[in-house]
Amino acid sequence: MMELTAATLAATEVLAARVARSLFARRTLIYVASSRQVTAPADGVLVIRVLGAGGSGATAAWYAQQKETDRHGATGGSAGTVGMRCVPVKKGDVFTAALGAGGESVITQGSPGRDGGATTITGPGVNINVPGASGGITGAQAGQQNAPTPAPQGLDWHLSSARNTLKNGRATGGAAAGILAGGASHAAQSENGAGVGNGGSDIQIGTAGALPGRTMLGELVNNPRAMRPADNSYCLLLAPTDGADYYNGDKDSNYRNKNMGGGNGGHKDSNANSTAFDGGFGAGGGAAYERCGIAGAGGTGGGGGAVCANVTYGQLGAYKSGKGGDAFAVFEFLEAQP
Repeated sequence: MMELTAATLAATEVLAARVARSLFARRTLIYVASSRQVTAPADGVLVIRVLGAGGSGATAAWYAQQKETDRHGATGGSAGTVGMRCVPVKKGDVFTAALGAGGESVITQGSPGRDGGATTITGPGVNINVPGASGGITGAQAGQQNAPTPAPQGLDWHLSSARNTLKNGRATGGAAAGILAGGASHAAQSENGAGVGNGGSDIQIGTAGALPGRTMLGELVNNPRAMRPADNSYCLLLAPTDGADYYNGDKDSNYRNKNMGGGNGGHKDSNANSTAFDGGFGAGGGAAYERCGIAGAGGTGGGGGAVCANVTYGQLGAYKSGKGGDAFAVFEFLEAQP
């Protein structure tokens, strides 16, 4: 057995430092929110993390005189596909990222939502194509789901969106992407947008926690004392999506606590000419329904909310589905140390 002396301890520390340098490389993160080229800063390994574009919500209308089974409904758009690719790189290697736009809003009654645009990333050893997510559907066939999003190409791993389900006479919010490590994608369970941790409920937006209305750490959303993790490693896109942060919203309309931050879905709205809330990062937008208005857009990669109007009330005001969230990517360079 080696005797532990000051000299041997120092030698052990030197060896440990060398091992650490070989195992834990210098890390460079480049967040890509719009199309651009990225150059490798050094030899090493590149991990590409990508979130495809979300689809927009559909539109529908119905009358109180109709049987419930005849009433048309509309679903929010699907969320973008999440995926990763790992390749060795050399200093100076150039990669081109062309990010897809979210599906555009629709304004005509009885229209399906629009699919998101495709995202491509190319470069040495990389040829990624991530189709945009499917738009929402419309009609009276309760139980139908959004079309499956086509499978991506060139990824080592991927997770496609959950698919929203059509309900007679109702709208749904947009779906949320499966961006939490070990998590899943979530479909919206009501007019509220889905969150990255759950699909929400009739009275709660989807949030980043395991239960509606809760952050990832179990705190109530919008609690100023909510604890926040020290890093974003829980998110596959390395972005803050724990649901603890939130936007101020519109104080004059008492909506301060309805417009949430990263990972939380958008709040629904049923007032004419009002706008439902957008989703946070990765989450779905809220739907507009009853007297209607404008549905919320999906957060980055999230599905847009649907519109479903009760036209018994007569002339509609604003009427527009939520746009899908645009694509996003992260280039994580792990530099090989000497």
